[in-house]
Amino acid sequence: MFSTDVKILEEGSAVRTRMIEYGSLFEELSIILITSIGCEKLKYNITDNTIVYPTDSSNKLSAFFTAYKIALTVVAAWNPFGFGKDDWNTHVITSQDPFETGLVGLLVAKKFGVRLNTQIHTDFLDPFFLKEHLLNVLRMYIARYVLLRSDTIRVVSNRIYASLVKNPRFNVLEKKISILPIWVDRVRYTEAQIKVDLHKKYSQFERIILIASRITKEKNIPFSLVVFKGVVELFPKTGLVIVGKGVECDNIKQIAKKLSIDSSVVFEGWSNDLVSYYKSSDMFLVSSLYEGYGMTIVEAIASGTPVVSTDVGIAREVMPDWAIYQQGDAKACIQIIKRLFNSGGYDIRPIPIQTKQEYLELYKKFLSVA
Repeated sequence: MFSTDVKILEEGSAVRTRMIEYGSLFEELSIILITSIGCEKLKYNITDNTIVYPTDSSNKLSAFFTAYKIALTVVAAWNPFGFGKDDWNTHVITSQDPFETGLVGLLVAKKFGVRLNTQIHTDFLDPFFLKEHLLNVLRMYIARYVLLRSDTIRVVSNRIYASLVKNPRFNVLEKKISILPIWVDRVRYTEAQIKVDLHKKYSQFERIILIASRITKEKNIPFSLVVFKGVVELFPKTGLVIVGKGVECDNIKQIAKKLSIDSSVVFEGWSNDLVSYYKSSDMFLVSSLYEGYGMTIVEAIASGTPVVSTDVGIAREVMPDWAIYQQGDAKACIQIIKRLFNSGGYDIRPIPIQTKQEYLELYKKFLSVA
């Protein structure tokens, strides 16, 4: 597996736990982790059969070549005598995106004649993704090259599936693509008890809007602040609680101050346990420019909290259409929140419950490993 998620190295993180669970499905799971300099060592055994190899690179270019070099060693060790047809269903290379990791995965897979699975967690064909950075335009072309040569493809939402098969620039065979959403322990969110009650903690607010997100440009938090200013004008005793951290955090605080809403905006920092935040808020607000899946949308709805969101990720699969607004339409978003507050919420659409074991079985099947 090729990955860029450094949380794999974080003890107790959800990502690391997920890798351990994936490792339990196979005789061996080797994860080549593209990282910057700072790793304590170049090989981590997180279980007996799940091994992480950080590239510990100074830049993305050197990380690419280091990842390739490590992969040659790892794959060669699988079978020193080479691979034949019998290995097709027992060995696989999977990349966590169709960009840099996808390209290096493709090179290694073709060198050894091993099957390549490419995963897509980001709606990279969304116009906002392409406009965000020139590098993303290049990534789109890399993705086309990689996906056309991948043996199987995993996408995490119907939205990504549709954008991929309908795009005329891509000629990916539909039979190659499997839709496998990210697993969320919905029972945990449904049945969890509130440990920290936001209404008790911030008793000055009659209503509380929650945002839980990385504070980065694609999450479009400044737009949420503009919306919140309009909401406060209609419902003066409303508070906005932002749970998250990121490079845009200081900028967001400055914008809140300029909009004269800083006294009603609370910054909580990040938390790995969001259940209490969901359950003790009145609604959850999403302003993302693009999402591949939108895990927090699923978590909030599983917690029984109504969501107002841009038309991204899994939103249309789990939310009523009237609670979804188009990017940049602040007036529409304010009116949705007004309707939500006046009605007391909306009926949460039931989300099918899937056990962890069922998900892991699907994951193994999607990799097509015997």
